[in-house]
Amino acid sequence: TEEGLDVRGGCRVQEISLEATDNKLGASKISYTTYVNGQEEKCEINDVDGVVLALGCKGTKSVINTSPQLAKLPEFSKAASLNGIDVISIR
Repeated sequence: TEEGLDVRGGCRVQEISLEATDNKLGASKISYTTYVNGQEEKCEINDVDGVVLALGCKGTKSVINTSPQLAKLPEFSKAASLNGIDVISIR
């Protein structure tokens, strides 16, 4: 969009890849699956500035389990072990 925000609803995140830049760790690539006219389509977004995920407990566990770099981070491994999540906000 004009503001640089790209909302991707109805997608299933497969993996979030991380990269260290200036001693900060951030998302570098998002792999996801979407459906177009009933057909599964695998997609990627590179050069990611930020990510906001709207996931429940099961979805959070799935993304972390398929993203080895995320799973290595204590915050995310702890989140994957929760049985229920009310709200998680990440900046």
